Amino acid sequence: MQTVFADGGYAGRLDAWARAKANLALLIVRRPRTLAGFEPLPRRWVIERSFAWLIKNRRLVRDFEQHPETSETLITIAAATTLIRRLHYCTEPSQTWGSRGGRSPRHRAD
Repeated sequence: MQTVFADGGYAGRLDAWARAKANLALLIVRRPRTLAGFEPLPRRWVIERSFAWLIKNRRLVRDFEQHPETSETLITIAAATTLIRRLHYCTEPSQTWGSRGGRSPRHRAD
């Protein structure tokens, strides 16, 4: 990973930290000030989609954890589970992304 997209709320110290500690380029996706109505912002949908994938895990819907390390671990587990599930269904010989008929991989009848 070389580039990280972030919301406008993360501008500031995060940019310096990303360059110094993680050797990443941080691109802030900002909403234009002249925008009056709704318009999808470039690459922001990727961020929102990633959050939606994580929130599918019931434990992450509400933040009841007392220690940040526990929350961080649960997010890591949720992300790893999502990636493993996607890799599993992507590598099946008879299965392609478009052949599920709109059904989620979780609800597939084997």
